[in-house]
This record gives sequence, structure tokens and C-alpha cells, in this order.
Amino acid sequence: MKLHRITLAAATTLLVSSLSFAQTAPATAPAKTAEPKQVPVETTTGTEPKEKALELDVFQVTTSADVGYTSTNAAEAVRMNTPIENIPMNVTVFNQQFMEDLMATDTNDVLEFDAASVKRTENDGFLSRGNSSVNSTLLNGLPQTSGFGAQPLANIERVEVLRGPAAILFGTGGFGGVYNRITKRAGLKQFVNTRGIFSDEGGYRYEIDYNAGAIPHTGKKVLFRLNGVYARNTTWFGTRKIEEAIAPTITWNITRKTSLTVDYIYNFAETQAVWETPLSLGDPHGFTFADGTYHFTPRKTNWAVPEDFRRNTRTSSSADFRHAFTDNLQFRGQFQYETREQDLVETVSNGSTVSILRDTVLVGRYWRMIPRITRTYRTRNELVWNVETGPIKHRLLGGFAWDEQYDDQKTYQAAQPGTTVNGTFNITYAQFLANPALAGYTSAWLLPVNMFDRDAEPDVPPVSQRVIAPLTAYARNHTSSTEYYANDVFSFLNDRVYVMAGIRHSEFDRATQNRRTGAGNTASIATTYPTVNATAEADPYTLGAVWHLTANKQFSLYGNMNSAFTPDFNVNPDGSGREPNTGDQKEIGLKFNLFRNRIQGTFAYWELLSNSNVADPDNIGYTIRADGARSKGYELNFSANLTKQWYLMGGASQTESLTAQLVPIDLQPKWRWIAVSSYKFDSGKLKGLGLTGTYSYTGERGLTNSTARGETNWGPAPGYGRVDAVVSYRFKVPNIKRAAWNVSFKVANIFDEQDGYYVLAYHRYTTNAGRTWQGSVGVKF
Repeated sequence: MKLHRITLAAATTLLVSSLSFAQTAPATAPAKTAEPKQVPVETTTGTEPKEKALELDVFQVTTSADVGYTSTNAAEAVRMNTPIENIPMNVTVFNQQFMEDLMATDTNDVLEFDAASVKRTENDGFLSRGNSSVNSTLLNGLPQTSGFGAQPLANIERVEVLRGPAAILFGTGGFGGVYNRITKRAGLKQFVNTRGIFSDEGGYRYEIDYNAGAIPHTGKKVLFRLNGVYARNTTWFGTRKIEEAIAPTITWNITRKTSLTVDYIYNFAETQAVWETPLSLGDPHGFTFADGTYHFTPRKTNWAVPEDFRRNTRTSSSADFRHAFTDNLQFRGQFQYETREQDLVETVSNGSTVSILRDTVLVGRYWRMIPRITRTYRTRNELVWNVETGPIKHRLLGGFAWDEQYDDQKTYQAAQPGTTVNGTFNITYAQFLANPALAGYTSAWLLPVNMFDRDAEPDVPPVSQRVIAPLTAYARNHTSSTEYYANDVFSFLNDRVYVMAGIRHSEFDRATQNRRTGAGNTASIATTYPTVNATAEADPYTLGAVWHLTANKQFSLYGNMNSAFTPDFNVNPDGSGREPNTGDQKEIGLKFNLFRNRIQGTFAYWELLSNSNVADPDNIGYTIRADGARSKGYELNFSANLTKQWYLMGGASQTESLTAQLVPIDLQPKWRWIAVSSYKFDSGKLKGLGLTGTYSYTGERGLTNSTARGETNWGPAPGYGRVDAVVSYRFKVPNIKRAAWNVSFKVANIFDEQDGYYVLAYHRYTTNAGRTWQGSVGVKF
């Protein structure tokens, strides 16, 4: 580790902390600020002492103003609490009410209802505005290491989606948008909220949210909250899914002007891969066997074996220090230490190798082990200054970011079937088992998957009895970055016009070591190895404005120009470094706020130009930069509280995306529509009953080009719609008035839609889950 960088980051935080404690003079009278002061998260009741509110509100979004699915403020769009109506970007917030009504447990459950995003992997991989979600998953505004599996929601208060580039505040990645999860904070009011979720596959999930309030003998200055999860489930595909999590958080309100919040998150997940299903002759629904008969491919395909596992252990230790020098000058210092330990031992179903027999279809497979350890240190230190220059009100933000990551990954991979197994063989499965060479198999390979009769397969040998899996890769990367950024949100004309202007300077270093030597079964870990160093710099910018056409902000025009970047750590044939991949966006839109905040939303048009790497035709193994990738489209999103009982959320997107070679971006649908409606009965005989219905539509999508098995383009894949429904009932048991019970029942994909895919290629696909149901029982007291 570069000790001097850690020392610099720590010194910055400690210096500002020391200055805050050294202050003894009273704060000056506050000047008018560019944003209205927000109320604190906690409100007092008749049994609680009335304390003067904390003055640390510039960074903290309160949820007390949320009504139904409508949230008026965002925390991280400009790295400070800001009304969405004043942000010149398209921002959507999925709040706690939304997640509870949909019984959401991970980010996939939430982002299904973001019209501008479409799932493309089982690992929190999404397309947004024609771009993959690289480095765009955040936690409290800090980037998180990507990995297998969706991000959990056990301790998450809300999920914010910022569409388009936001590099000046969040750094690398996120060309199409960023997804920020905000954790739950401790408060004064004591409660316990717990629920159990039970599924049709026999699984269960227990969650607890315990807010202890003030710790005794601390003068109500130290608050504690704990979230936890214990789950044992089987997916619709029949794969195993285990989760264990614990997330304590402590907030110390040192003074009215100073606070420190410490979070710890431990999350263990064990899953099995949902491998792609192969197809033949452009037909994703079935195969014609060698005897000429046609058979439908089973949908609930589980290509794993019981011994397969993907184990991921994540921890995150965070400190968030805040101090108000005055009401108009506030500081936040964030520090996070994140770990991820990954251990994969699995048999891989390879859709590139398919043997069609007289009575079944075989899919080649091999086995591998991938241990990986990642350690990341991050800090963000920011000052916000509210100041007026004549008629202009400024909210100036200046920040320093530093990241240091150590990543160590090995891959052990056994031999896999070659192309000799592809084709049609006029033999039965019994004849194949007697002599695998009849279909081109050798003793060095695992026996293939029997697509149509998994029970007939011989048991896969335990790991200790398999053909050795040699070391095929071992890389150790050390990546560090230092970034400085500034952003000004200023308003004038009686707060009718808001302008946002910012810039960021980013410097990256990466040292890569290839620690593998030899080849095949003789490969081993090298004792000496070269280190390849690469550097990159970038200077993204943002410029945007909002013009409130009316004093009550019913209609507002906005526009922005934003840039994004991703460091390119490849090298040119001459050994020189590469400039970052970049993207530039222009966007205009209309924000609306109707019927006294009952209906809010945004309509936007955007264009995004970017570049990418393609194979260098003159130098094998190298890439060259290709400019001219273009995406453009329209977006509409809204939330509405038609009555105190009826909540709506919806949206639509129309996207056209082309690569630099003018080929449509694969998997990007032209159309996406979503709608969510929830009605809560609060009187009469149906009091306590809640009805929630959702609809999501994903239009036609192109396929990923592939030459495997000579399959041709059978796309575009058809569009598909999905309907979900949740029925809930809230009630109290007589004589136990403190306890509020909630019983819910959810059916997903009610009509068992079969044409939904999230992996699509010429020779393989992965389908979405079919019809499933879940029931839950929860109590809060």
C-alpha cells in the first residue's frame, strides 16, 4: 500500500475535524441559502423531549416529506440534499414505501421498474441509455466493487437512479447512469420491524430492522440501529440461494453542529450460476432430435450440480463525519474500507458445444475454480458553502476523492470439449454413455449435460477425483486514483433559475502483475514476474440549468451537457498508454409538478456520443479506439398520489443505440414501459387491505453476435410484458396495540410470460423466471 496516500487522506479528515472542535466563537447569523432548510429525520411526540434540531442538513435527505412513491429530494445527484425539481438531470427515487409494497429484496427487484434500465446479467448488470452499467453501483455515493449476485436491500432506505453521465461527482464509469443505494440511519424513536418471507420453492427469508434509539447514559447523543437477514432459498431454476447479513450503524451527535456515523455491513451469499441454454437452427423453444422428432426445451433448466457454489463474502466499514462551521459552511468526510472474498467451484455449461442424439441433446461442460480477494480503501472529503453574490445564491461544493484497491484473482480451469462434439449423432444416450467417443468426447472431459433428462446423468465426480484443473490465469492488480472536483449550484431571479456547473480532475495508476508461469498442467505461480504500469487522466465536466416557468414550479425546462470516462489500462503496441474512453451527453427536458405536488415527473430527450475499444486488425491481441457510438432517446417517468390511498408510479423510454460500426447495440430494447399502482384502504370493512399491481414491458431486442456452432441471427427477440400483483393486509391484534401486523402475498409473472430473456446470442439465451409466488408475515412494534 502507498502509505503516504492513506496518511494524506486521514490527515485531511483529521485536520478539518480538529478545526471543528477548536471553534469557540458563536456562529454568525445565517445568510439566506439557495435551498430551503430541511427538517430533521426525527420528529418529536408528546413523550419525547423537545430538543433543538441538528443543523447538519445539507448532506442528509429526510424521508418525512415522502408521500407514497413520491420523494421530493435526492441525496447524491449533486452530493448534497437538493430538491429534484432544481436538479438539471432526470432523477428517480425508489423509496422505502415502494420497496415494501413490492416485497423487494435486492436491486433487481427494484430496477425492473426503472423504464430506462434493462437487465442483462444476473449480477446487477444493466443497460441504460445504450451503455452497460460499468462502475455505476454506489453505496451512499461511494462506488462498490462489482461481483456475482445482485446488491441486497436489507439495510437500504432508498435507491436513487441518476440517468446519464455524472462523472464530475462520482468519477469513472456510469455513461448511461448510476444507481445509488442509501443506507438506513439510526433515529431516536425505538422500534422493531421484522418479517418472514416464504416462497413456492420451499425457501424462507427472515429480516429484522431494530432501531434501539439512544444508547443509555449518552444523553441521547449516541443512537444505534441494526439490520439483519437470514435466508435459505431455491430459485425458480432450481439453483441454491443462501444469504446472511448483519448491518449495525451508530450515530454520535457530538454537538448540534458535529456528528459521526459508523456503519458496518457483513453480507455472505452462496448461489449457483444460471447458465445459458443453447438453441439450434434459430429456435429458442426446442430441438429436433436425430430421429426427426421435435421436443420443447424445458424452461426450468438448472445446469448446475449440487456441489457447485459461488460464495461471496462482502464487508464494508464506513465512517461519515459531518461538521457545520456555520449554517452556511459545512464539511463531510467519508472513509470506507470494503472487502470482497469470492470463491467459485463450479461446472460450467458451455452452450458453444452441443451434440444432438436420437433421444436427447447434450451440452458440453467443464469445471473451474476462481478464488478472488479484493481490498479497497476510499475517502471523500467535501465542503459545501452557501453564499450570495448580489442577487445570485450559490451552493459551492469542493471535494477530494482518493481510492486504493488491491485485487488478487486466480483461475483454475479444466479442459473443455472442443468443436468435434458439435453436430448430430445417430446414437442413443445409452450408447453414448457406453462409449463417449461416439460423439467426439475424450476421457479428459467431464461428461456433458443431458438437457432433456438430467436424472439419467451419471454423478459428476467430486473435485478430488476430477481431472486436474490447471492454473490458467493469475493476476494481481493495484489501482489507485486521486481526484479533485468542484461543483456550483446557483440560483437567481427569485430562485426561478438554477444553474449547475462543475469539473473534476482524475488521475489513475494501475500496476498489473502476471503471476502465472508455464502452460497447461505444468502452469504454476511465478516466483519472479514483471509489473506493467499504466496511468490515465481525465477532466469530465457538467453544465446544466433549470428554468421554473411558473413561480409555483408547476412546469420547468431543463438542459444539461455532461461527460463521462472510463480509464483504459491497455497499452499500445509500442508500450505507450491510452487515453480514457469517453462519453458526452446533451439532454433537454420538462419537469412537471401538478395539483399541489400530487403528480410529479420528467420528460426528457437526450443524445450520448461515446467511443470504445475494438480489435486492432494490424496487431493481434491489441485494440484501437473507435469513435462514433451514438445513443439517443426519449424518457418519461412520473409518480403520483391521486388520493391519500392511491399511489402511482410509471415511465417509458424509447432508445436508439448504434455502435461505431453503425450496428445496433445488442440487448438494448427500443421501448420500455412500466406502471405501478397501489391502493390502501384506510376505512370501512376493508380497512388495512392493500392492493398493488405492476406491469413492465420490454420491447424487441437484438442479439449478441456469435459464430459458435455456425448459428445465425434469429433475432430480434420478441418483446414481452410481465404482470405482478401483491395483496397485503395490515392489522392490530386486540390487547396488543403496540404491534402492527402485515400479511402479504405476491404473485410474480402472473401470466407465466415465456419470451422474456436477459441473455441473448445467436447460439444461446437465458430466460427470466416463470410464475412464482411469495408470502410474508411481518410485525412492527
